[in-house]
Amino acid sequence: KSILPLPKQIEKNSYLFFTTKAGVIKRTAVTKYENIKSNGLMAIKLQGNDSLVWVNQTSGSDHILLVSKEGKSIRFRETDVRPTDRDTQGVRGILLKNDDYVISMESFGAEEPVSKDKRVKMFRDLLIVTENGMGKRTPLPEYPVQNRSGQGLKVCETTDKTGKLSGALLVDQDSEVLLITTSQGQAIKLPIKNIPRLGRATQGVILMRFAKAGDSVAAVTSVSDSEEE
Repeated sequence: KSILPLPKQIEKNSYLFFTTKAGVIKRTAVTKYENIKSNGLMAIKLQGNDSLVWVNQTSGSDHILLVSKEGKSIRFRETDVRPTDRDTQGVRGILLKNDDYVISMESFGAEEPVSKDKRVKMFRDLLIVTENGMGKRTPLPEYPVQNRSGQGLKVCETTDKTGKLSGALLVDQDSEVLLITTSQGQAIKLPIKNIPRLGRATQGVILMRFAKAGDSVAAVTSVSDSEEE
């Protein structure tokens, strides 16, 4: 359910894009959520044990990128998803096998950014980190646009050495520091610029070594220098 009033900065002609753990997606106009009562409104119907994990504001012409625990990804146009009312189930975004599930959803403009200042190098990379502390950056153009509901493409080569994926996030020239946290409480900060850019189907490099046996990466996020202070 949705229970909070919409923030003032949300544009009236924008959408809310929903993604569940099982890869179900849905797009609904922001205006459908203008008059929310104190007991909330139904935002999406869920099936079985599925759960809603991500809700992003989109422009109506954005691209969507989903990444799964097993290292699969799919990029598609948000216009591939027909807008529906609040009280609906949604459609399939990515075809998942066995016990796989979505660990990340990103929305972004379709056009690659271009800097007016030649001294500023602009980029958009997908940064991934595996359970065993390996990771890399891969330029977004290596993830071609596909039709939604397919199996997608590999974001990395997962093996016993790498483990499955623990996190995936979009980073750009304004992203400064990567924060990695493990299930046993260890944490490390890395300059994002020092993380190598590698091809989509590669394993990556070691970003973190664990102090305790059996530990694994639990969460990753990017922060700026100002947020660290």
